[in-house]
Amino acid sequence: IVGGNLSMLHSMAAASALTIPHGAIVAIEDVTERPYRIDRMLTSLIVGGHLARASGIVLGSFTSCDPGADGRTALQVITERTHSLGIPVLAGAPFGHDDTNDAFVLGRHVTIRGGTLSFC
Repeated sequence: IVGGNLSMLHSMAAASALTIPHGAIVAIEDVTERPYRIDRMLTSLIVGGHLARASGIVLGSFTSCDPGADGRTALQVITERTHSLGIPVLAGAPFGHDDTNDAFVLGRHVTIRGGTLSFC
C-alpha cells in the first residue's frame, strides 16, 4: 500500500517525485479541500499516468471537504474520476484527518478481494 494525503501526492507528482509501484493499492485522504480541487488533483494524477500502475484505490476520510455550489461531494468526484481506471475503489477506510484514524502502514502488502481490503 502506498499513498497518503491527496494534496501531498499531487505535489510530489508535480515535482517528479511520485512513484507508484506496479500493482500497488493507493490509499488517499484529505482535509479541507473542495471537491473541485480534488477533481483537479485526481485528474492531474490520472492524466500524468501516476495511477496507471495501481491495482486499486482505498479512500480514507475527506474531512471538511464540503460540496460547493454544484452540490457534488468529494466521493462523487472521486468515483467519477477513477471509474475510467477500471480498478476497485473502496471508500470509508478508517484513516485520514477524522476522529477515527487507524494506522495504515505504507509499504505493507495488502490485497483487495470482494470489496474488502486485507492485510497480508
